[in-house]
Amino acid sequence: MSCQFVALFLLSFSALLGFTQDPALASTLKSEQCAHRAVARMTSANQEVMSRDARLLKTAYPEVKKIYKGTEFGNSDSDACEVLTSAWSVLRVSKPNAQLTLVDLTTASESYGGLHITSVPSGARIYVDDGLWNDLTDAKAVSHAGLRTVRLSMEGYDDAVGQVVIGQGKWAEFHRELKKK
Repeated sequence: MSCQFVALFLLSFSALLGFTQDPALASTLKSEQCAHRAVARMTSANQEVMSRDARLLKTAYPEVKKIYKGTEFGNSDSDACEVLTSAWSVLRVSKPNAQLTLVDLTTASESYGGLHITSVPSGARIYVDDGLWNDLTDAKAVSHAGLRTVRLSMEGYDDAVGQVVIGQGKWAEFHRELKKK
């Protein structure tokens, strides 16, 4: 393990615990952590693209924080990182080897909100626009703003389907009481 990795890990850990008093250093560490999390989620045979994207993500993180400053969603570090990661993933899938710019990434990051999905009983599988979420109800995640179709599915219960509008920079709630078959 390299000394640089150990130093970054210790600084990151101290920032997470609130031991870092320097706001600029804390912001830099959060940008580093977010970029690392994003790149870890997606693999590419082209290491040059991934390395360039990691640098871009570090630069874009503070810009995404500015976009969502003062909104009910997106202003926390984890929300901003999730928005940035999601926007980058969508861009990277649509443009696998293109050289992305800061404008590309910040523009793609502008149209997100949060979706909180609950059910009684909890533990239902969640499908948003027919895409399966990793989590079961009760769950929160970032989502593109706009009209979304949600389906909850649990063995022994009828599927519950409905729509929810997610506003940019806002949390939307979706709740259903599942009915036994």
